[in-house]
Amino acid sequence: MAFIILSSGKFIASKYYKFIGILPLALFAYFSTFLPSVQNNEEIIHVFKWIPSLGIDLNFKLDGLSMLFALLITGIGTLVYFYASYYLKNHPLINRFYCYLTLFMGAMLGLVLSDNLIAVFMFWELTSITSFFLIGFNNEDNFKSLVNRAKVDGSLYGDTKVYRPVVIGRTTAWAGYAEAGNLLNLEYQKQPAEQVIVLDVFRKIVLTTDKILSKRAFNDAGVFGEYISILDATVRQTKDIYDETTYNAWIGTHKSSVQADCEIDITTAVGSATGEEANRLEATKIAEDVANLAIDMKNVNRKYNDYGIIRRTNLNKLLVVWNSKYVNKITKVDLPTIFHKDGLLEIKPENVLPAEYFGTVNASATVGDGSTVRALVELEFNTVAPQNPSYNPAKHVFAGELVPTGETAPAGESYTVDGDIIAKVMDEKSVPFMSGFEISSDFFNPLSQTTNKILIWGHNTLDYIKEKPFFNIVKK
Repeated sequence: MAFIILSSGKFIASKYYKFIGILPLALFAYFSTFLPSVQNNEEIIHVFKWIPSLGIDLNFKLDGLSMLFALLITGIGTLVYFYASYYLKNHPLINRFYCYLTLFMGAMLGLVLSDNLIAVFMFWELTSITSFFLIGFNNEDNFKSLVNRAKVDGSLYGDTKVYRPVVIGRTTAWAGYAEAGNLLNLEYQKQPAEQVIVLDVFRKIVLTTDKILSKRAFNDAGVFGEYISILDATVRQTKDIYDETTYNAWIGTHKSSVQADCEIDITTAVGSATGEEANRLEATKIAEDVANLAIDMKNVNRKYNDYGIIRRTNLNKLLVVWNSKYVNKITKVDLPTIFHKDGLLEIKPENVLPAEYFGTVNASATVGDGSTVRALVELEFNTVAPQNPSYNPAKHVFAGELVPTGETAPAGESYTVDGDIIAKVMDEKSVPFMSGFEISSDFFNPLSQTTNKILIWGHNTLDYIKEKPFFNIVKK
């Protein structure tokens, strides 16, 4: 039954979710029929010959105690089934959840009804295993950030990864018997320069926790321990935020210097239209031009790599990273027949970045204006340490955040937002992110009763792979 649910659970949950709890309810009703017998102190025993040659049987007994637990399992199971049918109605893994829940309920029933040691041991282990799977049924990250999908191997200091493009060969006329003299001729393909990425950027996080003063402030050891655990978790969260914002800002502000942008003439398409009509015309024009771009990229050509190598782009590995400014317009006018197809036109939430990540890198030092100038990398404008009372947290910014008004970002470390960038077209590995090197440690100072939590990690200097597509779709 569990595996039938696994294969058809989505259909059942979407069409007949109100009736999904019939299975445990039927079991509850079935066990209830034995109540009169159990009340008369009767025992219902079933013996199944499992491995007769070894004398191993599976014995099950229903008495007062096992009846109590069987009704609890099936009764509560019924409530869980009905509740989950509403709460997880649109969950993409609902069939997996019901499969594991059914297996878990079956294992618990087997455990409480077992009447020999072998059956108890087997169902005890099944209960442990199925509960593990049930708790972790949602083990797929449905929102995979760009940086997580771009990660490549690299876990040691100084790791290096080499990218060498494969050049398509040529054909020549065959000269028949005259070719015999060409047998030993050598003809190598001319190879473009290889690219190398190296794990060469290193960052650190240091967090100090106070073992005495903090506990006095909380006046409760348990609450204090929870607080310290939360602080410890912020170290990992800080690294994740650094990785994601640094990668997103780089993606939105860089492009190939060789591959031409795809320009969409929205101004002409919209004309004098306003309001919702203008949004609809704009969305339709974007859809049309992007559809044409997809056809062109599937064709054999030399336009979508820096080397001019003849290629056919695999759309299944292609990402269109959309500017939320344009996606929101598309969503507002709702064009499912145009925008909800596979390929370049499919807009997935994980492929949409906020509009502030798209812009042009400032080649010279730039002063923050409070609206369009943003940090390309993590920047610190404070001149004092964080523990200093005059430290201003607003003057520490991650990539993608506004440069504080009046503060000057160094050359090449900020960008100006560009609202004309509609999307970025790239391969899922166009910008590899080597981020496996990591060292963490705790240092306890007994004199000050403080602990320094230290995390050091590294990644490569970001660059795009010239063999792959990496260009913008822009408003003309």
